Amino acid sequence: MTTGTIPTQGKKFEIDINEGHYPAEVNTNLHNWSDVTTDPVTGKSKHPSDHKSFDFSLKPGINLANDFHIYGLEWTKDSLIYSFDGNVIRRMKNEFCHSPAPVYLSEAIIWWAGEVTDAINGTSLDVDWIKVYPKK
Repeated sequence: MTTGTIPTQGKKFEIDINEGHYPAEVNTNLHNWSDVTTDPVTGKSKHPSDHKSFDFSLKPGINLANDFHIYGLEWTKDSLIYSFDGNVIRRMKNEFCHSPAPVYLSEAIIWWAGEVTDAINGTSLDVDWIKVYPKK
């Protein structure tokens, strides 16, 4: 799940609660889309991002495809706290995510996450519920 990149004030950003890799890897990301630079050698644009990966394959019985899981983000003016199945897996200082942003759910299949083959045919992403609410 991703919170969007269209803030109307301050820096543009993207918070990825999980860019998962089958079968048992949870990836959290924070992208800064305002401070894009161009690599002088390759000419490619790049942006600052902060990525952290969690491999649950060593935990018996964890296969993200077998059961529903709860991915969470507590987003405050001071911090971003990511959770997986009710357990905090990452805390980071909130340095620039200070504007309202849309929430997106993406089923993107991207080459950098691993080889994309015909084996994906017939597979699906099942979502039971999504809940977004302001902290009281």
